[in-house]
Amino acid sequence: MSLCFDEAYQALKSNRISEEQYLHEVLAHFCGIRHPADEKATRPWELRINDPVGNAIREAALSSPHSRPESIDQLEKLFASALKDDADAVRTIVSQLGHGQPLPLQAIATFAALHSDAEVLRLCVQLGATLEDRNTSIALEFAARGPALLDVLYQYDWRDMKTSSLAFHRMLEWSLHTGPQELQWFLDHDAEVDRELIRHAVHGAPLKTACVELLLHRYGVKLFKGTRLLQNAAKRGNTDTIRLLLEAGLDADELVPPPTHDDGECEFTALYEAVYKQHEEAVKLLLQHGADPEKQICIDGLNTPLKLAEGHGFASIAALLHRSVEKGKPGSRSWTSRL
Repeated sequence: MSLCFDEAYQALKSNRISEEQYLHEVLAHFCGIRHPADEKATRPWELRINDPVGNAIREAALSSPHSRPESIDQLEKLFASALKDDADAVRTIVSQLGHGQPLPLQAIATFAALHSDAEVLRLCVQLGATLEDRNTSIALEFAARGPALLDVLYQYDWRDMKTSSLAFHRMLEWSLHTGPQELQWFLDHDAEVDRELIRHAVHGAPLKTACVELLLHRYGVKLFKGTRLLQNAAKRGNTDTIRLLLEAGLDADELVPPPTHDDGECEFTALYEAVYKQHEEAVKLLLQHGADPEKQICIDGLNTPLKLAEGHGFASIAALLHRSVEKGKPGSRSWTSRL
C-alpha cells in the first residue's frame, strides 16, 4: 500500500524518502490507490500552504479516471524530466501519452515552478497551464527565482509584474530578502532602489547581506543612511551586515527612530540595539568602529548603551562598554591611539 499524500510529504521533509520515491507514492493515486485521508475535501491548512506540489497532484489524481500502471510509469518519467528542466523530454512524453491517459499539466507546472525549472514551466504555460493557479503561485513564492525563471514570469505577467509598476516595485523589495541574483534581475530591468524602499524592507525579514553588498557597489553608502538597516542588523546580531556598512563608512552612532516613532520618543543607535538584545559579538564590532557607549538616545532613564547594560544586569557586556569608555578617556591607550 502506498503512502497517502500527507504521509508522503512528511516522509519527504524528514528525508526518509527521496523526491523520486515521493513522486512514486503520490502518482500511484492515478491508479486508484485511495486512503481515508483522500475522502476529505481538503488537507490540513499547513499542508495546503507548504506542499503545493502534493496539492496539485492530489487534485488531479482524485478527479481523474483510474489509469493503467504503465501510465504511471510515463507520469514518473514526465516528472523526472521536469525535475531536470528538460523541456524537450517533457514535450516528447506528452506527445506519446495516449487518449484517456492522465496529463496533470497544472501539477507539472507547479512542480517545475517549485524547482525553478524555467523551460518546463514555459512549456506548460504554452500547453495550457496558468501561473495564476493557487498551487503554482505558492510554489513560485517558495522557488529560488533566478534570471531564467524571472524572464518567464515577466513574459506571462505573473501577478501583474509586467503591467503594474506597484506589483513590480513590491517584487523588487522582496528580492532584497531572497538574494542578489533576483535583485540583479530587477536592476537590469531598470528598477530603482531608494531609501524609502530600504526603510520599508527593513521592517520585514532580514535583508540578505549579499544584496546589501550589491547595492553598496551600485549606489554607495548614502542609500542606507537613516534607514535603520544598521540598527536592525545590530538588533538581529547580523555581524556580516554590520561590518559591511561600517567599513563602507556608515556612522556607527547614527540616531534613527524606531518604526513606530512618535514625537518625543527615543532615537536608537546600533550599539543600543545590540546591547538590548545582548548580541555580544555585535557589540564588540560596533565598539571597534568607534561606537560610543555613552551616546544618549533620549533625555533620561536608561538612555545610553552603558546605562542599559548596567540597568538590566548584562554584566559581560557592561564590562566591555566600561573598558571602551576607559580607553577613550584623555591620556588612556584607546584603540585609535594604537593605529
